Amino acid sequence: MDPNLTVLGFESSVYTKYRAFLSAQYNLGQFSSAGVFKDHQARVYVADDQLQPYVSAAIDNWNTALGKTVFTLGTKDDHTLTVQLDSATGKQWDGLFNQNVIDINASTFTNPDYATNNIASSSTLDNKLNDISQQASDLLDSTNVLLTKLRFNYQLQYLALQSNYNQASGSDKTAISKQMSSLTTNYENQEKIIRANYQSQIADLQQLVKNTYNQEQVSLSHTSMKNYWTTVIMHEMGHSMGLYHTPYKSDVMYASASNEQSPDATPSPVRYSWTQPKDPDDARAYTTATLSSRDVDRAKLAEILGYW
Repeated sequence: MDPNLTVLGFESSVYTKYRAFLSAQYNLGQFSSAGVFKDHQARVYVADDQLQPYVSAAIDNWNTALGKTVFTLGTKDDHTLTVQLDSATGKQWDGLFNQNVIDINASTFTNPDYATNNIASSSTLDNKLNDISQQASDLLDSTNVLLTKLRFNYQLQYLALQSNYNQASGSDKTAISKQMSSLTTNYENQEKIIRANYQSQIADLQQLVKNTYNQEQVSLSHTSMKNYWTTVIMHEMGHSMGLYHTPYKSDVMYASASNEQSPDATPSPVRYSWTQPKDPDDARAYTTATLSSRDVDRAKLAEILGYW
């Protein structure tokens, strides 16, 4: 369910022709109402002050992961998307997206013990989690820098070759065409290496989180609670961009089952059916509030397909 470089690099006509197929293949759909995203940006109004730090963190995480401003803070009089607490009496969900509103379950949000989910913690664990979270953030930033620089250099060289190709004739065109093909192949290989290295290091950090939790047996810290609710909001923001669930615990968009029974659940164009995670030994994304490469790649494809 992670669109590769090839899928993200098709000609625009391919996305138009195969929009329905790609949406089903990568579990994407139109969940936002018209006007939530204007020029690929949404302005977020936080209706309850208690949610402000979590929304701000969620916005920063998505914008950083995508390498551009997708979400910005708005006001009551100037916004396209609202995040608010909802009494949600008797409901089993933590967050719910509905067209242009993200509801957060007030009863679970205000319960100081809820987010611990029986995971033990201590001040020592808090420090370790902060360090791991910072490492994950720094890794994402450095990876984005590498990818941006790689693509910039590739585009410069490709445009130069393309200019030469347009002015050439005969055998010269053939030679330049081979250079362009080789350049593209080399670029794609280097990008794969960078992404693979990022994913490998993220996996190491996630394993470190799991090991740390196993070593510490106290109540969950403020830092962990912040990561939990930040991730809940990031998850609902993902729905607003057209992302439905995945079976991977390491994804922000994870859900334990493909077909939710709640009548409040976001409608899904589900292609895959699952009743258990495909990475059962991995840590949940909310331990570090970190978007996986699959979350990010699916969001990029959702933009290309016009869902945000």
